[in-house]
Amino acid sequence: MILVTGAAGFIGNRLAYLLGNEAICLQRSNYIPGRVICDLTDISDVKRVAKKLKNHHITHLIHTAAITPWAKKTDFLLDLNMAESVLLLCRQLKIPQIMFISGWNVYDVSAPVPFSELTPLKPLDEYGASKLRIERFFNNELKDVQVLNLRSSSIYGPGQTSPGLITNLVKSALGSNKIILNAVSTKRDYLYIDDLAKSIIQLVALDAKSLPQTLNLGSGKSISVLEVAHSIQRICKKIRDLNISIEYAQELHESLLPDNCLAIYEAKKRGLLTKMISFEDGLSNYIEWRMNENIL
Repeated sequence: MILVTGAAGFIGNRLAYLLGNEAICLQRSNYIPGRVICDLTDISDVKRVAKKLKNHHITHLIHTAAITPWAKKTDFLLDLNMAESVLLLCRQLKIPQIMFISGWNVYDVSAPVPFSELTPLKPLDEYGASKLRIERFFNNELKDVQVLNLRSSSIYGPGQTSPGLITNLVKSALGSNKIILNAVSTKRDYLYIDDLAKSIIQLVALDAKSLPQTLNLGSGKSISVLEVAHSIQRICKKIRDLNISIEYAQELHESLLPDNCLAIYEAKKRGLLTKMISFEDGLSNYIEWRMNENIL
């Protein structure tokens, strides 16, 4: 069995769906019925769940639960509280391997792209600093557990509701038939949610001893804000005959990080990310999902 934390979140929920009966899903509330309710910031609740799961044979723990910049509470020390709970679960349930969903945010943004696993680490913000703090916590504390830190690029696709470039631009396009750009040349490496989830599931099947401690997961290429806007314009015209105009703010403000492209040589060497969905097809899936869910 595979234990997934944060199973109600964007990444965790997709993993739980694809794993099916192989997954034991932990989530903080009863948002999705039939899963195990566990507040990872409450150690007494975690002990209760550990006792409940003691007779299950769990081979992997995939830790997706995290505080995000758009969360109601942006106290990133809660990330460390949750990591301590994960440590307890690994020890109590004798779980031999943990995969932590980290991110590109841990890298030094002044370094040349693409960022490899050997790129110097210097997070730009508290979110990235928290990811790196948890990576180091697991590396230092889980001596008897195989730790794999997965540094993902920018994830997108159906199920995503949190703020971000794609969600914001699609919301504007569907709500007002207009996209207003505050930047044009900033680039991001976008990885479709299923490509991420399937890669993680593939990793579960590999010999843990053959895996490195850190692995990048991305598309291996980056796309500019303007290219994203044009793709949204084309897709909306194709699937709903919507005419979306693109306009520009009076002053453009490009990101302090011009490009976050990840090098994915190590992942591909292990047979991962060999058949990825194109950005245009993935974006089309996301837009259709929003339309069908009436999310504006």
